[in-house]
Amino acid sequence: MEENYYVKTLNEAKDLVKKEEYFKAMRIIEDELSMPYLPEDFEKELLSLKKAIDRSLKKDRPDLSDEMLKEYLFNDPVKELIAVNALSKKNLRDYLKLVQEYLLSKGDDKAKTLLIAALVDQEIKEELKVLKNGMEISFIPKYVEGIEYSDGYIKGREYLRKELENDDPIMYKMALELLGNKVFSSLPLSIDEDEGVLYAKALILYLDEALFKDEEKEAFLKNEVSQKEVEVLKTIIEDLKSA
Repeated sequence: MEENYYVKTLNEAKDLVKKEEYFKAMRIIEDELSMPYLPEDFEKELLSLKKAIDRSLKKDRPDLSDEMLKEYLFNDPVKELIAVNALSKKNLRDYLKLVQEYLLSKGDDKAKTLLIAALVDQEIKEELKVLKNGMEISFIPKYVEGIEYSDGYIKGREYLRKELENDDPIMYKMALELLGNKVFSSLPLSIDEDEGVLYAKALILYLDEALFKDEEKEAFLKNEVSQKEVEVLKTIIEDLKSA
């Protein structure tokens, strides 16, 4: 299931490049590369494709100017991730006014997450606000937990390791990647230990269903899921299916 997703995504990006629809292709690539965990071969293919696009684009235009950054960020959803990627490579302390304006705009949540991750990496100390999922959130990037330090991720990873690593290492790797993506997409918020374990359980059920492991799914529901968790897990799984 996951392998087919990566093949389909890569083919879609390649088809767009062949049609010279570079910005649409780059949006797909940047969206995928913003995720903290990717299969190694898939990541290498994406980076190779990105370099090819960069070469093609540089023939037609210079690096993004500040004016182009603003145009791409606020007026062109197709180019939004391109602008975020370019902005993330700059010293963001010099662009905090633009960053704040963008974070409170109606921009793409995934693009905003990528920019927040760059702010965290640069340990920006100023308080900022972001509009994500209809909520306005205040945060100081320097004090936002990285994924590897998130209590929810650590506990969720421990649970997945206990349940899957020995019996099904491939499914373990898939579930761990999805867990990392969940924690990353929640930035600047973090998930607590209970949420991490609950999400790990949902991932196991989701992958069991996707991989047609019906007996394993029923056994897991019987032995690992309490009655009060059932409805919450159903909601999480539906969200995973619609993502």
